[in-house]
Amino acid sequence: MINKSKNDKPKYNKLKNLIKDEIAAYKNLNWQKFIDSLGSKVTSSRPFWQKIKKAGSKKSESKTIPTLNYEKKIFDTELNTANLFGTILEDTFKNGNEPAFDNTFKQEIDDFITHQNFEFNLNEPFSMIELENELKLNKNATQGHDNIHNLMLINSSEEFKKIILKLFNASLASSTVPTLWKLASVTMIPKKTEKSKNPKDYRPISITSCLGKLCEKLIYQRLIKYLKDKNIILNKQSGFRQKRQTKDNLIHSTQKIIENFNRKKNICAFFFDIASAFDKIWHNGLIYIMIKNGIPVYLISWCKNFLDDHYSSFILPTLTKTRIRKFQAIIKKYFDSAIINIDKT
Repeated sequence: MINKSKNDKPKYNKLKNLIKDEIAAYKNLNWQKFIDSLGSKVTSSRPFWQKIKKAGSKKSESKTIPTLNYEKKIFDTELNTANLFGTILEDTFKNGNEPAFDNTFKQEIDDFITHQNFEFNLNEPFSMIELENELKLNKNATQGHDNIHNLMLINSSEEFKKIILKLFNASLASSTVPTLWKLASVTMIPKKTEKSKNPKDYRPISITSCLGKLCEKLIYQRLIKYLKDKNIILNKQSGFRQKRQTKDNLIHSTQKIIENFNRKKNICAFFFDIASAFDKIWHNGLIYIMIKNGIPVYLISWCKNFLDDHYSSFILPTLTKTRIRKFQAIIKKYFDSAIINIDKT
């Protein structure tokens, strides 16, 4: 039995307030560190929204996927579930094999690409400055199948950076993307908070090689510089551009609607909702557009190899790997090259 004393209550309150003050001081210190990490000139509100989202998000109760029901069949084992997701994604990444495709036009483009000469001499290899500029990587990113973590790349010695640079330039000069850079570990997560029995209510999150993604960043900077220098990117495009947001287009549209409403005029707008735009983009069509826009051959050739032979393995709670399924994908960064032609049609 605990003996209570009159002095216990004040001691308890004092200790309680002390702990509360320590917790508040710790939170304030972390917040100040976060503010200091942004620097004096904040150009985007994104870090703040990420912080708010992280604070408000609830941890998922379980990572398990329930028994799925698809086309009147039950998928109640993890192997069958993984193969089902593989089949659905393989169907998504058809790469121009849609029924509505103009087969004559498709054949013309495919023949054009087949007979295209992609030979080149690499006169502008990557520099150490380019590599250093892109080494500002996410420390918390998960490593891919090569087990190379971003922390290893960030803390590389000068000698090791030279080895990385030599590897990237060899990849660029030979238009060869290592197989491990094309291999993704895919986790399927619910599109909504509640777990559905419909497999199409899940979306893939892919983990790829950190080293490969670093090389992609260097390629992307070369590509985006060319597009900017040649004024190829539409000024009206806001998505996937630095210091631009898709809300810019929304504000512009709202302004035009209000403006014409006040003038008692009509306004006409066309909106395209392209389902799975990044996943279903036609690879040869994209390469064709890059060629027609005069993008350097060494960049086109590397991107072409990058788009070929992507593989994924599905990761489920107790099943680390399933049989690997081949499918092709494209990262959204290269979608800019395709979207520029919409305004010209």
